[in-house]
Amino acid sequence: LNTPQLEASLRAQIASIQARITVLQAELAQTTHPIRRFVLTLRIRALQFLLEAFSDLLADLLKPLASGSASIFVLPLPTLNITAPAQNQFLRGNVTVAVDLHSALLGRARLVVDAIAGDWSDVGAADFSFALNTASMADGTHTIAAQFSPTEFPTRVFSSQTVTVRVDNSSPVISSFAPPDGAFTTNPLQPITASYSDAGSGVDVASVVLKVDGSAVAASVNSTGAVFVPTVSWSEGNHSVNLDLADVLGNPASQAWSFFVDSAAPTGQITGPSIT
Repeated sequence: LNTPQLEASLRAQIASIQARITVLQAELAQTTHPIRRFVLTLRIRALQFLLEAFSDLLADLLKPLASGSASIFVLPLPTLNITAPAQNQFLRGNVTVAVDLHSALLGRARLVVDAIAGDWSDVGAADFSFALNTASMADGTHTIAAQFSPTEFPTRVFSSQTVTVRVDNSSPVISSFAPPDGAFTTNPLQPITASYSDAGSGVDVASVVLKVDGSAVAASVNSTGAVFVPTVSWSEGNHSVNLDLADVLGNPASQAWSFFVDSAAPTGQITGPSIT
């Protein structure tokens, strides 16, 4: 590259970055959503670091080239991409944050969760991953960012990506069931019903199992409830019921209760006094 071409290219890049920063800063000033503000702030900072790098290159490298031309080798900027978890994915327990890195430079990486940065770790120039335990995180929305810094520039984040995830470590809630625990019924075809919900990843319908007296029955189930209507009369006496289910991530829930069937009318006979 000769001096005029290099200078023109660098100035065009700097102008483009400055324009993009101005647009993002205007958007940041107008939004009040905390997650959107966080993402915009990260993007602005990344562009500012990039702007500083290009400005340094323009200032430090072009001056010696002012009287002539020379060839230089420019390395591409590092880029990274979080390949797992996906955007808006539900997470539970221990998960792996996998990152695809493209870098000609060796460097360090760190994980930033909800704007709290972890320690830097040497990753070289290869793909890397972090272990994340969500057990201590509240259910709901969280941001996860992976950041990379070349060894030659230990104080600068050259590449960063953020994804939004949703943590769900809570079990579904079984809100009601019938007949009530310990109830007596005279209906020989007494139905069994239950209602449940899950505010996170949702109930896994395939996981719903209703058992009566230890045996699974063919209940009609959906994401909010289960119903079993017997076609054969219940035997007289006590019957136990067990309901087991889980949400999409595997958080389990269960409920056990019993009811008593007494559908036969009392019988008796007069035994006295005798008639003579």
